[in-house]
Parts: sequence; C-alpha cells; structure tokens
Amino acid sequence: DAIFDQNIEVGGSVGIGTSSVGAKLEVAGGGVFKGTLYVEATSTASTFTATSTLNVGTTSPSTNAQLTASGNAYISGGLGVGVATTSAGGLFVKGSADIYDGLIVRGGSAGAATDLLFVRSGGVGIGTSTIGNKLEVAGGGVFKGILYTEATSTASTLTATSTLNVGTTSPATNAQLTASGNAYISGGLGIGVATTSAGGLFVKGSADIYDGLIVRGGKVGIASSSPMEALTIAGANLFQTPGNPTAIGGADLAADTS
Repeated sequence: DAIFDQNIEVGGSVGIGTSSVGAKLEVAGGGVFKGTLYVEATSTASTFTATSTLNVGTTSPSTNAQLTASGNAYISGGLGVGVATTSAGGLFVKGSADIYDGLIVRGGSAGAATDLLFVRSGGVGIGTSTIGNKLEVAGGGVFKGILYTEATSTASTLTATSTLNVGTTSPATNAQLTASGNAYISGGLGIGVATTSAGGLFVKGSADIYDGLIVRGGKVGIASSSPMEALTIAGANLFQTPGNPTAIGGADLAADTS
C-alpha cells in the first residue's frame, strides 16, 4: 500500500493491482471515492461506462437490474426505455409498461389544476384525480369515430345526467334530449310513460301536433283501445258544448244503428 499526501502527476498510464494497463487508469478490484467523482467530457465520445451493473445510492443492486438507483432521479433530457431518444424531455418506451401504483400525466406544471391524466385504482381520470368509475372525465370530450356502449348486464346504460344532443352542439331550449335529423326507434316510444311494447307511440298526457297527424295502415280509436273501423269514437258526441251534450250535424255518433 502507498499513501500520498501531495499531488501526483503521471505522464503515461496507471495500473492499480495490475500490470496490464490498457487505459489511463486501470484498477483490478474495487474502489471507493469518499468525495465527488467527475467524468468530464473532452469529446462526444467521452463516456462513463459500467460493463456489468451500476448502483446509485445503494450497495445492494436489485435482482436482474443493470442499473439500480435508491432514491429520486432527475434526467434533464429524455429517457428512452428500449429505444434511444434525442428528445429534450419525455419518456419513450418501446414495449409494454407495467406501472404498479398509478400514472399521472401533468399539463406543464405540477398541481391538481393542471394535471391531465391519472391512472390508479383500476380506473382512469382525465382532468381529475377523484376516480369513481373505470373512466372519469372532468371536462368535455370529442370522439371522431364511433362510440359504443356495450351492455354486460341489464344494468348497463348510457346516462346523460344533464342533456343529450344528437347531430347538434346547440340543444333546444328546455330540452334534455335534442336530435337534429331523423330518428329511428325499433321498439316502442313512451312519452311520460314507460313501455315494453315492440312498437308504437305511447303518450301520457296531451299531444300538441303542429303539422298534422297521419295514421298509416290501421285504425284510429278515440277513447277506445280496440277500434273496429277506420275511425271509432267511444263517447256521446264528436263535439260537446258546456251544459247538455249537443250532437253535430243532427247525428248521434253514440247511437246504435245496427
């Protein structure tokens, strides 16, 4: 062993523990630096190379890991995993990413107000860290393709808690459902009342029809659910004035003429 308390200048190469010196400094065995170790580049080819493993902040490397860092890490450039990158920032992964405890994508600076994407607890939050469903979005969304809602049970639904607009971004006033264009319903349509009918229009309340009503291929019943003719009226008269009922045209529509 040797101890030097002054600077040493070597014009050639130095071998420690070896006489086969292939670099400026060749050490056969371990080394400890109790100060700071600098690797100062003199060209773009200058590198710090660990041919086996590199441990930072620990002497116990992780199993099957060539690089182990115990503590935080800061990389001012980009980090490529499985792929080289020349980006000034960002994470580039070639292959799958297995992230255990959540993924947060921030919108430029840290803080809940600007965080964009959260992945944790089996759900995804966009613009919110409060995730109560598989997908939680705080704000608007645009799908430039087709959006499918596929039922896995009778409880599976597409729910719009405020308004639903189809074919337009300008909903009608006081309308929870606005459809601009034609609509096709293969089952029944109930207004004010639920229906399990395979077809038909069911209205609980009055119907204000502006431009006429056309009934095709069937019969019309007024106050009758079983019309026998093209028009069946179950009642005393077609028109009634206050007081005593008054027949129109001198004919009693309720009369039995059989």
